[in-house]
Amino acid sequence: MKYIGIDVAKDSHMVCILNEKKEKLQTFKIKNSNLGILEFQKKLSKHDTEFRIGMESSGVYHHCILHHLQQKYKNVAVINPQRTKAHRKSLGFEFKTDKIDSYIISDYVKERALSNNILPDKYPLIKQLCRTRTKLIRQKTRLKNRIKGDMHILFPEYAKCFSDMFCNASLSFLKQFTNPKKVSKLTEQKIRDILIKTSKTVSYNHAKKILLAAKDSFGISKQGMDIEIKFAIENLQLLEKQIAILEYKIDYHFEKLFNPLADVKGMNKIYAAGIIAESGDIDYFKNRDQYYNFTGFVPRFAQSGNFESKFNHMNKCGSSYLRHYFFQAAISMKRFNPYFMKLFIKKHVVEKKSKDEAHVYCAKKLCHIVFKLLKSKTRFCPDKLAQ
Repeated sequence: MKYIGIDVAKDSHMVCILNEKKEKLQTFKIKNSNLGILEFQKKLSKHDTEFRIGMESSGVYHHCILHHLQQKYKNVAVINPQRTKAHRKSLGFEFKTDKIDSYIISDYVKERALSNNILPDKYPLIKQLCRTRTKLIRQKTRLKNRIKGDMHILFPEYAKCFSDMFCNASLSFLKQFTNPKKVSKLTEQKIRDILIKTSKTVSYNHAKKILLAAKDSFGISKQGMDIEIKFAIENLQLLEKQIAILEYKIDYHFEKLFNPLADVKGMNKIYAAGIIAESGDIDYFKNRDQYYNFTGFVPRFAQSGNFESKFNHMNKCGSSYLRHYFFQAAISMKRFNPYFMKLFIKKHVVEKKSKDEAHVYCAKKLCHIVFKLLKSKTRFCPDKLAQ
């Protein structure tokens, strides 16, 4: 058996081969290309034995080489960089080079006897659609915060004129007018005519509020900021259309699958799709604790002698997207599901925990329910929830 460590980079990868005695047999560099894979195979063909291959999870750079190696070798493992960092310290290495890193990875593969540890994608299309939607939602949030910040400089009173500053009527008005001095010269009828083009629920009261706020505005004018706001609004509206398209596609493909979470009151279908897709093949997890660790909700704990830590943060290992779906689903279920509302009140009101801590507690409970439903391939039964 030979153990291979690959230090992944953008354009090239450093490879180290060890034998059973941890002796370094060969160290070489390959390009991140088809020619690089052919060279890798040629080097390994000289060693007539089985291989265990390991590489660090490195953002986007390890995906291509991982895909090609999985098609040719069965024992390919992806390692958490925190593990290799701890292993480096245990070996006493003070320097960091590509050659040293590849040696440390190969040594870690040998010590842990790692094989294929990659969770298979059972629903890759839905998984990617949900992840893309999450990224667009985050972009949308950043754009909204930017618009709010700019408007706080130009026209700070404007946000109070609407219950939601980002409704269609408000955005259509902001695309034309952001300067309170220009707004103050308009009539109520003119303002209402602009608002009513995109929303029929706008009243004269909205127009009156905007006009009064503009006449007594504390904002300052900055050249070019109105253009920035206009472009940000156009990007925001484009994102909303793209998110709607993604949600339609997710719903279309998810309808064809068995959904054990369909009967869970308060469970958003988009989050249900994300949870099931990110969980992959549930048979990969032997017990509930393994799945629980995969979500990253496991708290960090420290104890020494008589000391026990009280304020423990989440471990946050595993899929950050899965953790996000569980957390958002828990917030939704707290509002519409009586059982989760009781859990939230118990933690937040009775035990005086923060809202986020109470939401995490609800997400943990939801995690246990989801694992049981996916493992047993049964639908949700509300009568068994309290058990």
